[in-house]
Amino acid sequence: MAAARSHRALRTDDVLTSVFSQLALRDGCVIVASVCKQWRGAWRRRAKGLYRPVRVGLGEFRYGDHLTALAGGGVIVPDYRENCLHVFTEEGEHRGLVNSEFDCPTAVALDDKGVSWVILHDDCALSRRPINYKTMQPRVPGSSELELAGRRLMDLSISGTAVLVLFQDAIWRYGQVLVLDRNTGAERYRFGSGAKPGGVDAGGVDELRGPSGLAIEGDYCFVADTYNQSIVVFNWFNGQFVRRYGKTGGAPEFDDDSDNYWEEFDDGPTGTYDDDRKSAAPGQFNEPYDVAIRNKLLYVAEKGGRRIQVLRLPDDISGADPELIQIIPSPGGVELAGLCLDGDQLWSMGPPIPGGTAAGDDGHASISIFAPIV
Repeated sequence: MAAARSHRALRTDDVLTSVFSQLALRDGCVIVASVCKQWRGAWRRRAKGLYRPVRVGLGEFRYGDHLTALAGGGVIVPDYRENCLHVFTEEGEHRGLVNSEFDCPTAVALDDKGVSWVILHDDCALSRRPINYKTMQPRVPGSSELELAGRRLMDLSISGTAVLVLFQDAIWRYGQVLVLDRNTGAERYRFGSGAKPGGVDAGGVDELRGPSGLAIEGDYCFVADTYNQSIVVFNWFNGQFVRRYGKTGGAPEFDDDSDNYWEEFDDGPTGTYDDDRKSAAPGQFNEPYDVAIRNKLLYVAEKGGRRIQVLRLPDDISGADPELIQIIPSPGGVELAGLCLDGDQLWSMGPPIPGGTAAGDDGHASISIFAPIV
């Protein structure tokens, strides 16, 4: 059978650009490829480098939060319920688990000395344990814990001799980034929510409301400011606020009691609360939960928006908005939590707190892997 052909007027660059700009990735791969050889080749060139799902629904976790890539390939998944760390190969196969009696782990950062810094969520503490991920066994001696009482630890990252820990206050409202000395565990300084020695004075441009994730790139720290519907950029060397990405607008006010306005209704797929800054527009956000960065590309997983945005950062981070590269819908339409980059692959997890759909079903979180089209 002869290959399909299209009129030459439908193969011009202007026409192809106009048509392709209206198509989602899946539609393009299915519809465009069936038109003709010229369209199929043009679409492949257009889609090169964009992410497509290669594995979805990996694992089953009672609580979904953050993911951490291993230097040699593969990903660590903290298991809050089972008090262990799962390890997956770069192909998405479950290698096994590190069972070192972690108490409710939710996030991990690796330093260059082979030490795993693990957030022990319910203990408000950091566990520092040398772990060999090839043998799946802890190295001893050298384990210790660092208590950070009164701080609800959310995420962490390591750069040189600094450990950046994102935390929320005792009533899960305002957030800050704590910078620790990696060698001693001593606090160097903190920033976010008007951080000052001796207390917090929230309400300034650097305010963080219920932040969930952070990532470091050079001098900059990017924070997923979940309930300010934005990504906040700081210069972490001096703690200075740089700028905020997202839709601008007035923030909802808190009541006089200790309840947070997003908690009353934030209880499932139909839960909602009023915030004019929530947006499905490119470069704007609906409850961003986690961020990852590489090669000037910013990846944002949205809890409420149920999508991942891939954005190209400008050369002038303080003065220009990012450029949208791709929007990746959440597999199954679930809320998203953590994400990480493992080689060329993008890993995501969700939902953060699974909800059951039937009597006796507590629900579960799972992992999805995306790979770029080549």
